[in-house]
Amino acid sequence: MLDTVDGIIAGMNSNLNIGKIVNLGAGFEMSIEKTVKIIADILNLKIDIVNDKQRYRPKQSEVNRLFSDNTLAKKLLNWSPVYFGENGFRQGLEKTINWFSDKKNMI
Repeated sequence: MLDTVDGIIAGMNSNLNIGKIVNLGAGFEMSIEKTVKIIADILNLKIDIVNDKQRYRPKQSEVNRLFSDNTLAKKLLNWSPVYFGENGFRQGLEKTINWFSDKKNMI
């Protein structure tokens, strides 16, 4: 979340990105399963992930992998993610979970 906000601010302060699509992603892949496991670990929860084959999408219905290429953001905005890779992803999730866990943010 913080990286995205910083990237948006960098985009607002630059004229180089006008008319261009600029990806503010962290530049790595993370599966939904791995994301769920990291969140469960942060929350100290024991979970069982159940795959229901009836809910699988057909093989050709959508892309199987998403990967953000932030090369243009680095070049045009002089922006790079602070939170990158699995460790950075985990740190970002911890900060987000802590923010949502603080009762003063729940108004």
